[in-house]
Amino acid sequence: STSIHPNMFPGARRALVLVALAALSRASADASHDASVPSVRGGLCAGIDCGTSGVRVAVLGSTGLLKSVPVQCFSAAQPLAEDAGPGEWVAAVEGLLLQVPPHLRRRLTKVAVCGTSGTVLLTERVASPGGAARKVLRGPRRYDKSVLKLPGGKRAVDAICRRSPAGHVVRSPSSSLAKLMAWHYEKPITKKEVLAHHSDYVTAHLRGPRAPLVSDWHNSLKLGYDVSPGALRYPDWMKQLMREGGGAKASFKALPPSALPRVVKPGQRLGRVHARLADHLGVPRTCVVCAGTTDSIAAFFAATAGHPTVGTAVTSLGSTLALKVLSRVRVDDEQRGLYSHRLGRQLWLVGGASNGGPAVLREHFSDERISELSRDIDPDEDCDLGYVMLRKGQLGERLPTPDPAASQRLTPRPRSDARFLHGMLDALARMEAQAYTALVDAGADSPRLVLSCGGGASNPTLSRMRTRLLGVEARCADWTQASTGVALLAACEGRVPVITRSSAHQPLNAQRAGSEREPSA
Repeated sequence: STSIHPNMFPGARRALVLVALAALSRASADASHDASVPSVRGGLCAGIDCGTSGVRVAVLGSTGLLKSVPVQCFSAAQPLAEDAGPGEWVAAVEGLLLQVPPHLRRRLTKVAVCGTSGTVLLTERVASPGGAARKVLRGPRRYDKSVLKLPGGKRAVDAICRRSPAGHVVRSPSSSLAKLMAWHYEKPITKKEVLAHHSDYVTAHLRGPRAPLVSDWHNSLKLGYDVSPGALRYPDWMKQLMREGGGAKASFKALPPSALPRVVKPGQRLGRVHARLADHLGVPRTCVVCAGTTDSIAAFFAATAGHPTVGTAVTSLGSTLALKVLSRVRVDDEQRGLYSHRLGRQLWLVGGASNGGPAVLREHFSDERISELSRDIDPDEDCDLGYVMLRKGQLGERLPTPDPAASQRLTPRPRSDARFLHGMLDALARMEAQAYTALVDAGADSPRLVLSCGGGASNPTLSRMRTRLLGVEARCADWTQASTGVALLAACEGRVPVITRSSAHQPLNAQRAGSEREPSA
């Protein structure tokens, strides 16, 4: 049986929750509140997703049709230019919150923000007296920005690799720590500056210019924060690195500890929305701001309706293939690009991504043609043509098998377009199954259910092929938006209910022992 945590929506009826979620989510149009959305009772929670290409807001409440079942009662989005900065981020957030109908805004009790992992900037630790907002002092630097071509970037990465453990995620030249150290090499960071992740900055804006800047476990993983049980602190090797300033001892100015944000549990209460901003937005001054998370973890919360089970996996079939599985074992593999986020007290969200994926399909067919040809494909028939689903001109693969020389291979090409598409869909399904096998071989729990999001998830032929090759059910998630997931995180204040019981779903390999409920974090 499953349940919504009592701190999320009190009095949830355990057996009916997931069934009701599926039905109610279909009634939640991606537009403003209208008669098709069930009435809601009590306080509401808002989730804000600050993505690379836009901002989305979702508002959740509990329905009056079945007590304590969450229902999305508002959702809206605003695109952003590729070079949009912090000013545009907060303007878009305020504009979308003002689009929430007044009768819903007046009932907001909690709000939380998720953002793009690895997008960072340097800002004032506290706004100057009389300042209306924190000044951005440097950046932002995007999640995919490598520091290797920046002044001092290679020296920064070399310094991190000398001090950090082998395989640590901070060794990537696009990690948050690499960006921080590169800034320090360009110009020494002062005690007035502090690093803020994408969502940290927006969260701080909601709390006001004088509120302390705070980050969360998930965003801070790539900064070096140690989320191991019993740790929850910046590690000693990182403190040593900062004392050295990234160079040899006493040869470079030390990086002040104040440059690092304070880190708390995702979803934890931080304080109230700033009174002046609350009045401007028309939300109660008692509305609480909660710590956020990354956009990919928020999307996982959404797909699992905020109630994951060990062995629940989520595959994103967007331009590339990305996957996560909830596991009792932590897995980190720098070579394959695998790393683990802590969820709760002792569980790990193990994730990775391939460099290839469904984007290759659009190099050959339109979405309409893919849909048409898919109807002529037998999903129960193997069609392994040995294809490698990397984009044209792309070099190198991480997952499922690291190969720096890997490149696209789509030969032989059958004369039939349907047969050609069948071969590509088969290759995608095999790539996913092999990727999950790689996670399991590294120690992660076996997937028992695979929820799917992204454009490729809507192809029923591909879904049946994936189910066959995975050996477990692969189906579309009812909720897929990160804004919905971070609203669920705020609703339960980070006390995400997780069940570690065995499931009726057969895992990819031998079922692991254990049926103990994981306590809330």
